[in-house]
Amino acid sequence: MVVAGEVKSVLVRTEVFSAPNYEARPLGTLEPGDRVSVEGRAGQWVRIRSRKGRAGYVFAQDIGELEDFRSGR
Repeated sequence: MVVAGEVKSVLVRTEVFSAPNYEARPLGTLEPGDRVSVEGRAGQWVRIRSRKGRAGYVFAQDIGELEDFRSGR
């Protein structure tokens, strides 16, 4: 389950987007092991904030959140 303020580790190299879809403007890239704070959820996307303070959206499975989405938690 996504809990605002929770810190997660990035599992795979992933792009960070300005909105919760692949057509949104890319903001940057996160590497495996990078830590991010969870700010919320939008379907299969998670709004995150990096340790440098940059906010954006990543696909939930890239930070280990897809299982929570599938199970309905």
